[in-house]
Amino acid sequence: MRGNVVTAAAVFGAAVLLSSLLLVLGVRWVVNGAVDRLDATVQAHGRSVERAGDAAGTPIRGGLNDMGKQMADAFDRHGQALGPAIEHAGDKISQPKIPADYNVRLQGPVTVQGSVGLPQPLTVRGPTDDGALPVNAKIGK
Repeated sequence: MRGNVVTAAAVFGAAVLLSSLLLVLGVRWVVNGAVDRLDATVQAHGRSVERAGDAAGTPIRGGLNDMGKQMADAFDRHGQALGPAIEHAGDKISQPKIPADYNVRLQGPVTVQGSVGLPQPLTVRGPTDDGALPVNAKIGK
C-alpha cells in the first residue's frame, strides 16, 4: 500500500503543478490579449480625438479671423472719430461756460467738510478768471 500512496502523491503533485502552470499561462494569455486590445482602442480613440479637434478648430479659427478683421475695421472707422474726442476730453469741464444769470440756491443748512477746524478760511471761487461769484446771495432767514 505504501507504493500506491507514493505513486498517488506523485501523480497528485504533477497534476497540481500542471494545473497551476495552465492557470498561470491562461491568465497571462487573457491579460496580454486584453492589454493589446486596450492599447489598440486607446490609440484609435486618440486618432479620432485629433481628427475631431482639427475639424472643430477650422471653423473656430475662421470665426476668430473674421472677428479680428471686423474689430480692426471698427477701430479704424471709429478711431478717426475718437482721436479728437480723446485729445479734447475734459475741455468743457475744466473751463465751463456758465451764463451770467446763473443762480445757485442752497436751501437749508450746508455742511462744509475738509477745511473745518483748520487755520485757513473757507474760500469759494467763482467761474470767472479772478474767482468772482456772479451770484446774488442772501444771508440769513
